[in-house]
Amino acid sequence: MLSASRIQVNGPLQEPRRWRVQAEAEFKDIVLTPTFLDDPIELPAGRLTFAPTEAPGPGPTVLRLDAVRVRSGGDEAVLAGDIRLSAADATLDLDLMATAVDWSKVETIADRLARRRQADSRPVRGRLGLRLERLVIDRVHLYPFNASVHFTAAGTQIEIERAGFCGLTFIGRMAFDGPVVDAYLVPVADVMPLDGFIACLSEEKSLFSGNFNLHGQLSVRARRDEIVNALKGRLTFVAEDGTLRQSLLFARLFALLNLTEIYRGKLPDFSSQGLDYKRSTAVLDIREGKIQIDDWSIDGRTLWIGSRGEIDIATQQIDFTIMVSPFKTIDRIVNSIPGLRWVLGGRLVAIPMRASGSLEDPQVVPLSPAAVGTSILEMIERTLLLPIEIIQPLVPGLEETPGGTIRR
Repeated sequence: MLSASRIQVNGPLQEPRRWRVQAEAEFKDIVLTPTFLDDPIELPAGRLTFAPTEAPGPGPTVLRLDAVRVRSGGDEAVLAGDIRLSAADATLDLDLMATAVDWSKVETIADRLARRRQADSRPVRGRLGLRLERLVIDRVHLYPFNASVHFTAAGTQIEIERAGFCGLTFIGRMAFDGPVVDAYLVPVADVMPLDGFIACLSEEKSLFSGNFNLHGQLSVRARRDEIVNALKGRLTFVAEDGTLRQSLLFARLFALLNLTEIYRGKLPDFSSQGLDYKRSTAVLDIREGKIQIDDWSIDGRTLWIGSRGEIDIATQQIDFTIMVSPFKTIDRIVNSIPGLRWVLGGRLVAIPMRASGSLEDPQVVPLSPAAVGTSILEMIERTLLLPIEIIQPLVPGLEETPGGTIRR
């Protein structure tokens, strides 16, 4: 149903082309079936205003949408703003509000429209403001997503005012040149609760409490199907005053260390208390589809853990060298190995381990001191400001392999 009111027509009676028309229209339960959509467009209710511009003579017509509800399939949105129609182009100044938008559907519609577009058809320019509760791009969910889309002769550009991801907020820009995406993003996290962030980011079943800061930048210029491998950037992470619980990786790490007489009964029980830490820092380099972590440390109340390794973003596979240095068990270590007190002097003790495999099911094995690279030793000494002595404690039933790892 469509009803029009307040219709005004001004202009010379003999020259219809110079008439200036103004009208208001209300509609209800209108269904459109465009060929470029799989589902019809339903317009449950809304109001339109047709108004000429203030320019003298025949000119553009402005179509004003007053909170028009639009449905197609299972998707629903509200449009508000102006569409300016002229012989030369169509200019948008619209705001779109929706609960959720699937980017793959947007691309499908855009491709179909591009194939049907005539070479001499009227170009679309202007701005489209997006206020989305959730934007879904493949497996990535951004919530909320607030941005301004600008349609220009040079292409489409998106200025991101706010994009939420795993509790983080990103600002930045995106541009599209055909199938190529050019983006620059800056994460914003200042004294943010860490609960749930690690689980969302890595899919590891962990509970990591505390507050953290994150700063850095991410950039990419690539086709959409190559974004993961082309993504690059550097991030610095700092967390303080928290507890690490329910981590399968650390549970297996401590279970293996607890096999030794050095640590027996001294390490945290993840089923009850977890690992309290004062400060945890990490420097992440993203490149070639991997997160390279060159400097990751956890300063606990009873021990220090340092690590270096990488995470494959696509496969969620990890490969880390982990060093554990106790604070309150050094005397126990010294007394367990005859002659070690004279060898160590003022050095700290570190025990090497390796974690590899999937994030959901990581495998942890001891490492021989000979298998530890000098770069991680330099990182540890730089962090603790003390020289480090790597030792290999005896683990019942385990023996060293030629590759440097130790197996049962």
